Amino acid sequence: MLAPLRYGLMIGRLEARLRDPVTMALAMQTGALPRDEAFLVSFRLQVLPRLRAQVSREVGRSRTLLWVELALLLAVMVLWGYGRPPDWERVA
Repeated sequence: MLAPLRYGLMIGRLEARLRDPVTMALAMQTGALPRDEAFLVSFRLQVLPRLRAQVSREVGRSRTLLWVELALLLAVMVLWGYGRPPDWERVA
């Protein structure tokens, strides 16, 4: 359970109202803070679904960015001739 929480904290656009409870829950799970079972139960019910939705949106954005990068790479390869060295006399 700790790896998804750590990944959630790495999201740069994670809201402060999600970041603070995730930090506290992670600290409780690792033993840095004493365990508060009531906090952990409310964390699982209220914060974890929102964190999961935020992570899935970030994965979707990453997937979209990957497809855009692949399209740009394909366009450059087509223009350049699939990796063939360019004919510099014709280019210049």
